[in-house]
Amino acid sequence: MQDIVFLPKGRSYEPFTTSNVIAEGALIQHHTVTRLIQKHEADFREFGILRFKVEVIKGRGQPEKSYHLNEPQATLLLTYLKNTEPVRRFKKELVRQFYAMREYIQELNSPTWKETRSIGKEVRKKETDCIREFVVYAEAQGSQNAQRYYTSFTRLADKTAGISDRDTASVIQLNTLLLVENLIAQEIQSGIQRAEPYRDIYTACRARLGSFAQLVGTSPAQSKDALPIR
Repeated sequence: MQDIVFLPKGRSYEPFTTSNVIAEGALIQHHTVTRLIQKHEADFREFGILRFKVEVIKGRGQPEKSYHLNEPQATLLLTYLKNTEPVRRFKKELVRQFYAMREYIQELNSPTWKETRSIGKEVRKKETDCIREFVVYAEAQGSQNAQRYYTSFTRLADKTAGISDRDTASVIQLNTLLLVENLIAQEIQSGIQRAEPYRDIYTACRARLGSFAQLVGTSPAQSKDALPIR
């Protein structure tokens, strides 16, 4: 099953699910779920702020509330639903994912995570120094947009490590990122030492990261993010 428990953006660590997710997972109409929430609104507010987002439904144009429910609120809502097979199946998955999310949040607050993130910043500085040297090198060869390589190499690193946000990445992802950024730095340094064209250095780096991504089971950068900059 797809992800049904989420973390808010930023550093707020109260996981939530939504009324849309519950409706889809339990195979019931969304308006049935929202009516239940509105009918028992006082009950839900006993377990925290009852948050919602107004969304426009395509094809209908009528705004609709999508409620964001914390774990106690989501659990309460499921007790108000009929105990059908889809509802029971969804309940079990919701329990699993809330539990997994709590473990993930504990990891983000652990000394191991903080130490790994700190080491990662040191490695990132080393990589940035290499990219800075690469930018100067590319400009000397006629590149008009070499400054974009800062963003391009960062995207390559994140995608190869399977990361969308470094501040919420797992310890495993951060350790993978350490290896990736070291590979980028090594490839840049060796390419410059061999006096290779800057585009060839970037292409070789992308190819090496693609092979690495296959080994660790992540997704290498694709399309325009992987193209050499002129």
